Amino acid sequence: ILLHGAFHDSSIWMKNGVQELLAKQGFRSLAMDMPGFGEVPDQKRVPANQMAAYMEAVKNEFNADYVIVVAPVMAGKFALPWLMNMPTSFLGFVAIDTIETERYPDEQYQSITNLPILLVYGERDQVGQTAQKKFSLVELYQVEVVPSFGTNWYQEKTTTLRKHIENFSGIVIEHVNEMRNRDLPEEERAEAVGEGDVEGAVPEGEGDIPAEVAPV
Repeated sequence: ILLHGAFHDSSIWMKNGVQELLAKQGFRSLAMDMPGFGEVPDQKRVPANQMAAYMEAVKNEFNADYVIVVAPVMAGKFALPWLMNMPTSFLGFVAIDTIETERYPDEQYQSITNLPILLVYGERDQVGQTAQKKFSLVELYQVEVVPSFGTNWYQEKTTTLRKHIENFSGIVIEHVNEMRNRDLPEEERAEAVGEGDVEGAVPEGEGDIPAEVAPV
């Protein structure tokens, strides 16, 4: 699920090539206009205490058991309450200069396990530096810093953005395969490595579903 910043709408993910990239990797993707942005009217804004439930409903509408979420800047208002309250809905989380990480205590970050998280932020962005302190408490965390940029880096350096998302998608696929095989007997584990590897972490038969841009 691809969210967007305050000065954009869902179309940014088609324009910057991320949805095309994800489709080639075998992922279904949903780029959604958040309430008050794009094609979604302002009167549909969601109260802060309902953010997690709202995003979980989006996931269910997308007919997905688990999701990877990309949350740039302002999207933290939506994505972080969901992550903190329902982490088992996620296969991965990409934070791009994401705001409001400081609102959650260290203990909540430390409680997130078996979930790969990537933070990418511009070197000049103070918000990104705060986010790094928080996300560094997560078990499976990695960070990438874009030199000489602030929060606008992901709008201008689209090749860099695609590279980080592509690499992280591969990490998530590897992690899912490891989790699937961890509890299998040794002989079954060997068969699974040869036959059951995830390609895009989507249900069998759905890898060719095209990416979508949709107001929710």
